[in-house]
Amino acid sequence: MPAPVNKKCRSCAFKTIEFARKQSCWNSSRCQPKRSYYRKRESINASRRAKYKQQQAEPVEIIEVARPSVTAAFLQV
Repeated sequence: MPAPVNKKCRSCAFKTIEFARKQSCWNSSRCQPKRSYYRKRESINASRRAKYKQQQAEPVEIIEVARPSVTAAFLQV
């Protein structure tokens, strides 16, 4: 399962970068990618869901196998 969303980071992601850098928890190597992800999260997940739906909706190819036109049965007495 994915890690739960950090509510503090998510709320900080929608504020200005100057505000975020002033926070005591700011870590530039970790916070900048998280901010970007949290801001784009809804569109990323929507495109992921659409792609999954499209994959599920693709028709299955049916292959026809040629059958012999004459069937025969041998009865041995």
